[in-house]
Amino acid sequence: MQEASRIARKLSALVDMGLERADVSPVTTETIRVDRKTYRVASSRPAMGTLVAVSAVGPSQVRVEEAIGRAFEEMDRLIGIFSRFEASSGVSYLNDQGQLDGAPPEFSDLILRSLDYHEMSRGAFDISVAPIVDLFRERLESVAPREPSRAEIVEALELVGAENITVTRRKVSFGKSGMGITLDGIAKGYIVDAIARVLEMYGVKRYLINAGGDIRAAGKKEKKQPWTVAVKD
Repeated sequence: MQEASRIARKLSALVDMGLERADVSPVTTETIRVDRKTYRVASSRPAMGTLVAVSAVGPSQVRVEEAIGRAFEEMDRLIGIFSRFEASSGVSYLNDQGQLDGAPPEFSDLILRSLDYHEMSRGAFDISVAPIVDLFRERLESVAPREPSRAEIVEALELVGAENITVTRRKVSFGKSGMGITLDGIAKGYIVDAIARVLEMYGVKRYLINAGGDIRAAGKKEKKQPWTVAVKD
């Protein structure tokens, strides 16, 4: 039982992680005129189980605000593909059916990246841990919370193994019935990169994106000062 307890301690933390359903709360935006030629726009909204904040600097208030708005639209679109908490998402369909035909290109791309990281990490990173995560969530969030038994853990582990995921350009499938994936460990960072691409597409070259600790920055903020990122102990 010691082995089961060791696994339980490592995996129970996963229950609190997740690319959760996007909150439909409105965007909170603050615009500051730094000088005659510079505006700083800071927008934030709840999404992915956290607060996503974008600060951007540019010569046009309207252009920067539009860029951030489009970036949030792209975020919502990708959440709709990657979140297993959205019933209509690609992840949910794949987990329910064991196969997804006509997969969006972003979906196939992220799965392929995940499999590359699985190989590079020698199996430490594995998106097929959904059966384990779901087992712990179900047991720890029940009326009488408890850790899963050793037998339950062993049974769930039989369904874990990214080597049993097959990906082509437009199709993703599982090699075992009952498998499931979670992109919680990679999708948020992928979406932050997508937000950055939209900002740059609209000509915004100075920005800081913070999605609950998934951070990306470019250029400098107002008065040529560097963006400051703090790491909590």
